[in-house]
Amino acid sequence: MVLDCRFPMVLFWEKHLSVIYNDSYIPIFGNKHPWVLGRTCHEAWGEVMPVVQPMFDQVFQGKATWSENSILLLERFGYIEEAYFTWSYSPIRYHEDGRVAGVLTPITETTERVLAERRIKVLKELGDFGTSTRSVDAACAGIERVLTAPSNNSDLPFALVYMARSYINNSDDDTSDGGGGGGTEMNDKVVYKLAITSGLEAGTPATPAIVAINQTEGSIFWPIHSVLESNETTVIDQPQEKINAFLERSGNAPVPLPGGLWPEPPRSVVLMPLTINTTSSSLDQIQAGVVIFGVNPRRALDEQYSNFLQLVTRQMSSIISAAMAYEAEKKQVEALAALDRAKTAFFSNVSHEFRTPLTLMLGPLEDALRSIDPPLHPAHQGKLELVYRNSLRLLKLVNSLLDFSRLEAKRTQAHFRRCDLFRATADLVSMFQTAIEKAGLELVVDIVNKDDDDQHQHAAADENRDEGIYVDLDMWEKIVSNLLSNAFKYTVEGCIFVSLRKIYLSPSSLSSSASTSPTTAISPSLPCLPHPHHPHHRPTHVQLVVRDTGVGIPKQSLSRVFERFYRVEGVHGRSYEGTGIGLALTLELAKLHGGTANVDSVAGEGSTFTVTLPLGHRHLPQEHVDDMTSSSSSSSLSQQQQGATRDATRISLLGNAYVAEASRWMDDDDDVEIDNKNNYPL
Repeated sequence: MVLDCRFPMVLFWEKHLSVIYNDSYIPIFGNKHPWVLGRTCHEAWGEVMPVVQPMFDQVFQGKATWSENSILLLERFGYIEEAYFTWSYSPIRYHEDGRVAGVLTPITETTERVLAERRIKVLKELGDFGTSTRSVDAACAGIERVLTAPSNNSDLPFALVYMARSYINNSDDDTSDGGGGGGTEMNDKVVYKLAITSGLEAGTPATPAIVAINQTEGSIFWPIHSVLESNETTVIDQPQEKINAFLERSGNAPVPLPGGLWPEPPRSVVLMPLTINTTSSSLDQIQAGVVIFGVNPRRALDEQYSNFLQLVTRQMSSIISAAMAYEAEKKQVEALAALDRAKTAFFSNVSHEFRTPLTLMLGPLEDALRSIDPPLHPAHQGKLELVYRNSLRLLKLVNSLLDFSRLEAKRTQAHFRRCDLFRATADLVSMFQTAIEKAGLELVVDIVNKDDDDQHQHAAADENRDEGIYVDLDMWEKIVSNLLSNAFKYTVEGCIFVSLRKIYLSPSSLSSSASTSPTTAISPSLPCLPHPHHPHHRPTHVQLVVRDTGVGIPKQSLSRVFERFYRVEGVHGRSYEGTGIGLALTLELAKLHGGTANVDSVAGEGSTFTVTLPLGHRHLPQEHVDDMTSSSSSSSLSQQQQGATRDATRISLLGNAYVAEASRWMDDDDDVEIDNKNNYPL
């Protein structure tokens, strides 16, 4: 029965438990085969008898046993081996009186499965935290926590990771070589630091905190330099004897190497090069250091074990690479932010220097152009008008830069008050009408306050004053003027459409619009866009739409059009001039009102810019809200009418610079020769 079976079986016969087994059982005995055939169980498995003897006693009492994935420490290959088996002991009754004559043992070795499960657990724990690390220090600390966990030291009794730190001329680290080599200074040498340690104390003669790599070794035990040079795995056999001899030669006390779960030191130590990815491609790798693993003293360093150590090293590499990439990206973002701040500060400082002389120049220029007695000579008139227009344009740029610097420094003092935004916007748009029509474009204006025809408008406003529109008119003028001049600049033919309406936006539509950025195809034949409307709800927002049939914006640039100093490449309009501030300023001013600014565009078809502001004033800083509403309706209405008159006068002055600049783009006398390579005026 035993010999003919293809399943591993062993029969322990009679009271001496003589060993009889089949061919399938031979690998379990290992090097003991064939010596153990016919010998007693105590001779064959003497090392495990303290474990299995109670089981035999139970079987000879007539009771079978079962053991699953149980550990047995065997000596079948010349060392004490950690092995796992699933087996059963069954009594065989051969005697006439029913006494047990032997023990039948079918058995399966499950060592590889048990080892695979616990090794996968280590890799999983490394992978679980690896994606969330944001710095190399955090990555190393996380790796160290996983390796030092008591449940993970079976196959990783100890681990050391030395990582390159280039030169340490400006480092606060200790500059001794850390290995008892005479305190060599490490300036101008490649330095490796002990970044991760598990199972061993850091900073001992066996584990120096800092290692200087040069052409000669001898100050440290671990052959880090040779591993880096060869870029291959190195195995040190009998490491405890060798490191003790090394430490004795250098005058240091021995350092016991831990064996994890077992009292004896590792029989092997493995050194592997640690590489990191410098890009997303696995081909772009650089050496980052060396990983040193202690090997389980009761397991052989076979192919499966070596593969496991390689996977751990690769997991470390992946975690550290991701952390380094995040740090590099963070530094790049910080550098770009610093550059933006430097640009803004520079332009702000220059703008302050330009603003005073520009203001002093514009006064006499305006007086000269208005002079009647004596009148200007026609030749001088044209030249002064050219100077005046360019001075206005420069003043507009200076003011934009100053506005942006104030916004960035959070020094902008907004004054929000209730106003007739529809009338103010209509007056402002009308200032551009002459220039737009002169350019052969059609201006379509759809500025409608639907509440104008509501006989209960004032009563409703009294019940809920948040239905009013509160804005800083200076800022609103800059928003509208920037969008109109931008549309005019990049629209050579077709039309420009301007709309301002109160709309209702539900909370769900607000959340969805904040999370998406749609790109809508625009047909030049459609003069307007639909507005959200719900007949059973009060308006919640006011929405400005400026749409053109111009050159449009490439899809890859849509997400960046509101960035400061950003200019879309490859897009040609009426002029190459521009600083990339206008749209960025528009977005910041909209945010200051608690609103949003969005763009939808298709290259070659046109663009639609939308600015949406909440109605009322509860969303605004109350200390910056000017309340012009009194208890008297007639008095309130009179104040609003007077305010509207002042707004119209004020906007006519503030819009001059934008209109003058737009007009100049059509003036053949002011054509500027362009360096097509750099887009710089010559």
